[in-house]
Amino acid sequence: MNRRAFISALLAAPGLAQSPGAPGNAVRVKIQPQSRLGRIPADFMGLGYEISSVSERGLLTASNRAYVQFVRLLGPAGVIRIGGNTSDYASWSPDGPAVSSPKATVVDRRALLDLGSFLRATGWRLIWGFNLGRGTVEQAVDEAVAVASSAGAGLLAFEIGNEPDLFAGVHRPANYSYADYLAEYRRFKKAIRDKLPNAPFAGPDVLFHPEWLEQFAPAEASDLRLLTHHYYAEGPPENPASTIENLLKPNENLSNLL
Repeated sequence: MNRRAFISALLAAPGLAQSPGAPGNAVRVKIQPQSRLGRIPADFMGLGYEISSVSERGLLTASNRAYVQFVRLLGPAGVIRIGGNTSDYASWSPDGPAVSSPKATVVDRRALLDLGSFLRATGWRLIWGFNLGRGTVEQAVDEAVAVASSAGAGLLAFEIGNEPDLFAGVHRPANYSYADYLAEYRRFKKAIRDKLPNAPFAGPDVLFHPEWLEQFAPAEASDLRLLTHHYYAEGPPENPASTIENLLKPNENLSNLL
């Protein structure tokens, strides 16, 4: 759409060209093409998957040509994040068999090879989350080597744990704190870096506690690809209250969080 068509459509929009209840009260629109506030990255688009999806044979693989095409149509570059609640219950077993389950997922070597082929077929990059909730450092290191080998240049970052600010009373004692998390994060990161010196990381991947992100930023941001905090405008897609209309509504909680 060219600029003239854009402005015409904008002024014709209901409730914009005229104020509600005040016919004839026009809205003036001024375009300042020389003013650039920022550039949206080419790979801004993202899709998030539970780690259990990786163990679903035939899904995230180049041989799933229809799905590859769907993703490519979203954009030539993007980010696929593998993690979610299932990641803090998942395990790594190179020889399998793979299991896709909410609290008992098993990822095997074949699943990672399939995922690597999917990344190359789509041109998208990968964020991979490790099991901090119930996994071990040794397992994470072995898994990191396999993920890095399969993803190759498509690896954007590793994450350690999913929403660790919710671990208290679930994966950790009720008094689990940010300081406890940071110590664990650094222990996992050091072990992985000992094996993969150039391993990239993202974090802290929190949900309800922005103060964790505020503390994590000065401590780790110089060594991060992404500083991450989750925000869900809507609930699970199976929730009937989750609609496109609700998704597009303004939410002051987001501006407060930001």
